[in-house]
Amino acid sequence: MIDKSLQAVADWGPSLANLDINGESGKTLIVFIFIGAIAITGIVAGTGSWYAVEKQKQKTKRDLAAYMAEGSISPEDAERIIRAEDATAL
Repeated sequence: MIDKSLQAVADWGPSLANLDINGESGKTLIVFIFIGAIAITGIVAGTGSWYAVEKQKQKTKRDLAAYMAEGSISPEDAERIIRAEDATAL
């Protein structure tokens, strides 16, 4: 059973089966894979963070519009809150 698995790996790709992880090309490959994984993780985390912030900004604007519609706050106060929120985002 193990021999069949090893043969399947050897048949899958001669370059992969003969890759010397301890050699210079193997170490370079590991470094590139590691850097790529860090970059992808950073991109995904940054996108998720940006999405959460934008979603919260839209919720705030909807809430302010609802408060204005029911008369709880004046349009001037809502505008002041939105401007303050935009100023802190810079």
